[in-house]
Amino acid sequence: MMYRILIVDDEPYVADSMEDLLSAAYSGKLDVCKGYSADEAISMLARTKVDIVLTDVRMPGMSGLELHKEIIKRWPACKVIFLTGYDDFGYVQSSLRVGGVVDFILKMEEDDKVLAAVDKAIEEIEVRMDYSKALQQARYKLKEAFPLLQQEYWLQLLRDSADSVPVIGKQFAELDIAFRAEEPVLVVVGKVDRWQEELGRSDKSLLLYAAANIAEELFGPELLFAQVNWDYNSLVYFLQPGDGWKQMHAAPWNALHSFAWGMLEAIQSSCSRYLKLSLSVAVAGEPASWSAVGVKADTLKFILSSEAGKGAEMALIDERVLFASRASEAQAPYAARAQEQQLRYKLKSVGMLEAHLERGEEEAFMSLYQELAELVETAPVSLRLEYFYSMSVLFLSCINRRDTVQLLPAGISLDKLTDLKLHASWKEAVHYFAYVAGQLFLLQQGERGHSHDHLIGRLHEHIRHHLREDLSLPRLAELVHLHPFYLSRLYAKLTGESLSDFITRARMDKAKELLTYSDMKIHEISSAVGYEFAPSFSRIFKKLWGMTPQEFRDQSNR
Repeated sequence: MMYRILIVDDEPYVADSMEDLLSAAYSGKLDVCKGYSADEAISMLARTKVDIVLTDVRMPGMSGLELHKEIIKRWPACKVIFLTGYDDFGYVQSSLRVGGVVDFILKMEEDDKVLAAVDKAIEEIEVRMDYSKALQQARYKLKEAFPLLQQEYWLQLLRDSADSVPVIGKQFAELDIAFRAEEPVLVVVGKVDRWQEELGRSDKSLLLYAAANIAEELFGPELLFAQVNWDYNSLVYFLQPGDGWKQMHAAPWNALHSFAWGMLEAIQSSCSRYLKLSLSVAVAGEPASWSAVGVKADTLKFILSSEAGKGAEMALIDERVLFASRASEAQAPYAARAQEQQLRYKLKSVGMLEAHLERGEEEAFMSLYQELAELVETAPVSLRLEYFYSMSVLFLSCINRRDTVQLLPAGISLDKLTDLKLHASWKEAVHYFAYVAGQLFLLQQGERGHSHDHLIGRLHEHIRHHLREDLSLPRLAELVHLHPFYLSRLYAKLTGESLSDFITRARMDKAKELLTYSDMKIHEISSAVGYEFAPSFSRIFKKLWGMTPQEFRDQSNR
């Protein structure tokens, strides 16, 4: 992990020499920044996070001790190293009580002392960031949040149950859900027939929570049970046989279905008596796999909605309508409508297509697109039209957001994108949309490559034309509107070297040019390429090129 250190000293040659020392010693590990006053330091602290500050104690205006208090206010975990030309230990003692102080170094001490202090600061930061401890704390907080996270996952399964059994099983384990992913589940949907007018949202949520407690108690400990508050009018029960239930029954699923059906009246009666809640319920005729719970729940909800008005506190099993409040022989032909409802449920996946398109996930997009197209092919005309125009809106929205109308190839016609009649057949329309998607993915790949090239080019141009100015990572990140840490990682990934290494090389290349083709003195060249302290410039130049600046000039003039 890269840390950021800020050097603060009102003597430029001290700040510059410290910058050179730390840049050379911690290349790729430390982002080294500097300021020549406490005011400059505070300005930088306000813009970006700093991990370590190496500061002079005595400075004009705000002292290093006063700066230390400001640092701790903004970044409490920041480590501070004091640097002074005097024996100021007694003067500094008050700051030790504030916290964050790592060491106290005299300016005349050797470089090793400075490096040791920085090493100590880094070590203290890493100890504080003990990942095992952080993970343990995260697990504890996660456990506290389990009920909410479990509800979110149940809702995700109801919206889109495309995950495989191993993935669902892993989610169950992580969220401490006792259900078995490899076994089916019985789905029950409840709908509140009417709410009392004076009830607010929080009251409704509380009543649904109370209804869940009633249902869980009535179903008993031998069954695995979960209630999902689907919306403010609907809820879903998930039921599975537990180990105790399986030991008690030779045919556990048949027994569960009969028991669940028998318990519905008790649940309705208890909710009505204790909660003043009128509840209609529908139970699936058979258990469903976890990948089908969304379709099953949608179908049951559809059946409940279709029967609305025929009575209160209804109890239904899939396609058979039975009334718990009064006997009835009424039945309805639900098969065709249920199948249509299942198809409508799958069409919700168009939203996932949009997500795949935005993220550049071409393979996942095409796989889901083909699956939906095949399902819709035999659907009623109204559903095919709904699918066609959903895809049309998806593509038009993408084209408009990226402003890529002018970049589309000639083969893409916006008219064909929006008018089904312009296609000779449904299959032709399906192939056309697949072609449009492929072209958008190609444009997206080109845009990303161009964007990265532009970013690197802009950085390099700025660096080469501003060698003597502030080229710290936070300043460059501001220039391209990225977070410093992200810019550092992105640059290294795209170029194969760190940004600080490029800056050093750019400065040294310019120095070679000036040494060869100008009469500038070496200290003037040092300043021109961003090194106010000439000895530091000479040391880095020699490290990079194997000779001092003067030796290079002498060799060039032969």
